[in-house]
Amino acid sequence: MNNKRMILITAILFVTYNVVVFVIPSALSISFWVAYAFSVVSFGLLFFLWMDFFKKGRKIISKFYRIPILYVSCCYAFIQIVVSIVFKFMKGAPTWTAILTCAILLAATLIGLISIDGATEYVETLDSKIKPKVNYIKTLQVESELLLSSLKDENAKRAVGTLIEKIKYSDPMSDSSLSNLEERIKDGVESLKATEEKDIENNIDSILLLIEERNKKCKLLK
Repeated sequence: MNNKRMILITAILFVTYNVVVFVIPSALSISFWVAYAFSVVSFGLLFFLWMDFFKKGRKIISKFYRIPILYVSCCYAFIQIVVSIVFKFMKGAPTWTAILTCAILLAATLIGLISIDGATEYVETLDSKIKPKVNYIKTLQVESELLLSSLKDENAKRAVGTLIEKIKYSDPMSDSSLSNLEERIKDGVESLKATEEKDIENNIDSILLLIEERNKKCKLLK
């Protein structure tokens, strides 16, 4: 669904809600009008969050992380609608009960939304930091697998197979202090493409030592 459809659905729900509360005959007390005002706020909040969800340039993963925010806002709108209908038919309900009930409901919702938004931002920030580090290992593995598929010499194939296994089970995380070492490993793997097959086995030994050094330093930095 895109933002236009969700805006249309929200508008239809709002109109339907108004039809229900105003067509059914009943005296409209101040308590009802208070609850109704909060219901309008709940639809406004839902509308705003849908607009934010479909904001131009927002990535799919970012939308996925924000689904709980939409879920909470939808639940709030539903509960607030029920509360307003209850106060419509609750004769003689003190105005302060409607104010207190709706205010607490709104406050709980806002606290929940702020908490979820904070957690979402943290996860997105963490994901943006982890992704490049994980991609480093994946890139090395793909490069090595492509090299393996092009080899004919059995000794070279075994050596590259060992390299792939070493890379596969290497620590996926990294640290800025390891950038120089990781660059040497990357250059070493790339240089294998231009290496004679008979010399690959010897060249891989030095790369394996570098990977082992990297993995040990990764453990120390944790």
